[in-house]
Amino acid sequence: MEKGNQNSIFEQGPAVAEIIIKALDSAAKKTHADQKEIWAVVNQPEMLFKLIEDIFVERLEKKVPLLRQVNLNEELVIEPLNGDRNITDAKELFKSYIEEFFIGLGKNEANYPTPEIFLNVYEVIEDRDFVRIFNSIGSELDKLVLSHHQIIRFCEKYFAWLAHEGGVTLFLTKVNYEYSVVNVCSYYDGLNVHNYRFRAGDIWEAKRHHRIVLPKFIKAA
Repeated sequence: MEKGNQNSIFEQGPAVAEIIIKALDSAAKKTHADQKEIWAVVNQPEMLFKLIEDIFVERLEKKVPLLRQVNLNEELVIEPLNGDRNITDAKELFKSYIEEFFIGLGKNEANYPTPEIFLNVYEVIEDRDFVRIFNSIGSELDKLVLSHHQIIRFCEKYFAWLAHEGGVTLFLTKVNYEYSVVNVCSYYDGLNVHNYRFRAGDIWEAKRHHRIVLPKFIKAA
């Protein structure tokens, strides 16, 4: 921030304080929070700091492309699937390693019949975590979800479009009503597959050329 702009904000301290008070009052009315709950927030200013910081980071990220489409000259389509294939059963495909998480899943917890779907492949071009990457796309997360059967079929049919040489390919999915990210990595002895909780924290570096597979109708930022 330039010094002149910073001083201008400081000089408007009372006005800024009034805006914050109105925001707290509005939130309290809409959520029916009582005085005790309001003071619980006020007495933890780090919560407000983090909230305001996240707002500015989100605004900035909307101006910075996080993904670049790589399959510009090839159409990728997965045919209708009945949802009867689980990752844990695809041992010939994921020869290198299958995380135990998939072994513990019930037969239909991450699968269901799906119609034909067209997909695009994107490369991560800015260092970000899962939450920032997928939320930057500007669409409801449910519209980005692929079933495990669709993920298996993509890896079989479009192996060449997976990330290689140390990168991973990421697929958003949903298991037991919770979002998670399936991570497919190519090794000399075949593919391995992991599951990650959908949460902020771990940064995926652009220099590793990670890829993300999304439905074609989504316009990635």
